[in-house]
Amino acid sequence: MTAKRALKELVPQIPAAEKFDYIIVGLGGNDVLKLSSPLTWRRNMIKILRVLREKHPESVIFITNVAAVKLSPVLPQPIKFILSRLSRLHNENIKQFVRGFDDVYYYEQPESVPPDFFADGIHPSEAGYKVWSEEIIKTMSRNES
Repeated sequence: MTAKRALKELVPQIPAAEKFDYIIVGLGGNDVLKLSSPLTWRRNMIKILRVLREKHPESVIFITNVAAVKLSPVLPQPIKFILSRLSRLHNENIKQFVRGFDDVYYYEQPESVPPDFFADGIHPSEAGYKVWSEEIIKTMSRNES
């Protein structure tokens, strides 16, 4: 799901009446694969964060990394190069715009992953999700201290 689609379809469904201690946002991979421009993606993500902050001002928000396309073992060149560059632009975008929000943290793209990380060369395997979630939890714990 892209950030634009999440903004249109998912965000309106987030209940304002419930209280959440933490909110985790996992978007970006499909924006890379669909070639969303960095400016459009940034605008949509900021809109999402503003709505989340408005509905849940006390929640701590964590954003998972944009897919690290450079680590994919199956994408051919030059597609891998192009998508990796776009992924890095989205990654840098997040690092910049989260600074403008209180209690919003970003888990950056990893530099490497274990050999069994991918199920199909693009999506994480069960082991990949385990590694990824453990690393995100470590990041959350460091930022919450």
